[in-house]
Formats: sequence, C-alpha cells, structure tokens
Amino acid sequence: NDRNWVFTANLIHGPMQEVGREMSYINQRLLPADRPEAEKRASALKTAFAQLDEAAKLQDGDKLRKAYIKVASGFGLYAQVLPAQVQQDLKQA
Repeated sequence: NDRNWVFTANLIHGPMQEVGREMSYINQRLLPADRPEAEKRASALKTAFAQLDEAAKLQDGDKLRKAYIKVASGFGLYAQVLPAQVQQDLKQA
C-alpha cells in the first residue's frame, strides 16, 4: 500500500530467493514418486516470483497484486505435495 518499490524488490531478491533454494532442498528429500509434481509446483511458484519481480520493476501496482495472488496460491499448492506430517506442522506453526 505504501508503494515502497525498493522494499518490494529487496524482499523478492532477498528472503524469497532463499525460499527457492529451500524448495530445491525439500524436493530432493521427497519420495521419488512425489518429486515430479513438487518440482512442477516449485517451478510455477518461481515463475510467479519472476512476475512479481517484473511488476515491481515496472512499479505497476495492479500487476503486483495479481502476481502476489499467484505467489500466495503457489505456496498453498506447493505445500499440498509435502507429507501429511509436514503439512500438519505447518498448520500449527
């Protein structure tokens, strides 16, 4: 809401980059049958991050909101491929 584009870009390139590395780490530790879907969802989430970054570069609030929705839903979709115990732990956190 404050339209702080520098903060937005720093968030995308800082903590959100770490999320991508963590997803790769997690995907390698999933059961082999679960990996393709997890990688597909992680890739879609990374694409959503790229769209978020592009919207921030353009300083386009409307595109930023739409990309943010894709990022938020992407996290939910990715979490669905995690083992049930991990999902339960996430809900309690």
